[in-house]
Amino acid sequence: MRTAPVHWPWSDPEEELPERQRSVLNVVREHLDTHGYPPSRPEIARALGVANVSTVDWHLTALMKKGWIDVRPDTQRGLRLLREGLPVFSIEAIATWNPVNVADHVEGRISREVAKAFSPRADYFLAVQDDVGRKWGVADNSLLAVATEVVPEDGKVVVARLGERLALKRVRWIDKGHVELLAYGANDECQPPVVVDVQSDELSIEGVVVGVLVGPASDAGVA
Repeated sequence: MRTAPVHWPWSDPEEELPERQRSVLNVVREHLDTHGYPPSRPEIARALGVANVSTVDWHLTALMKKGWIDVRPDTQRGLRLLREGLPVFSIEAIATWNPVNVADHVEGRISREVAKAFSPRADYFLAVQDDVGRKWGVADNSLLAVATEVVPEDGKVVVARLGERLALKRVRWIDKGHVELLAYGANDECQPPVVVDVQSDELSIEGVVVGVLVGPASDAGVA
């Protein structure tokens, strides 16, 4: 059983960046938060403790090619962040055992500051809408906060993947080597429990629900 996500959309893609490039993004964010406008290249260099502005140029070019920022060469502060926030996915896509490409079901992004309110920190969110929320006893337009790379405790709700099939299930540990995936919500009651060997490469726990943001998703900063 894997507890780390194996498909890009679940994870925070920023974690895949080299440490120095993440530092550049953090310098830009902090400067924007403090001053309301992006830093210049010399200001980034000073914040990073590097003497050569060309080093900053190299990292900015790499971030631009990866789609994280936009750089306008004709102005001193021509930096714009492009990929802020963590992904919000439609929960309907993974309600029951369906083969699905979750990248096709991104509904928006939510502030990283909101994610920090959960412990462990949320890595992505699932948008609950319409009858799905009513059947699960969750308010319409709420968001389920999901953390990755967490070993689920008994009774926790998880995003489980068997092969290419995804579902939202409740975990029950049978013993150290076997886990039972139970129905979560009335819409899944017709699905029988699934018992899986935790050593199986077929099973991947791609997130554990760590909390709920209740109410309209727009109130939580989804854009």
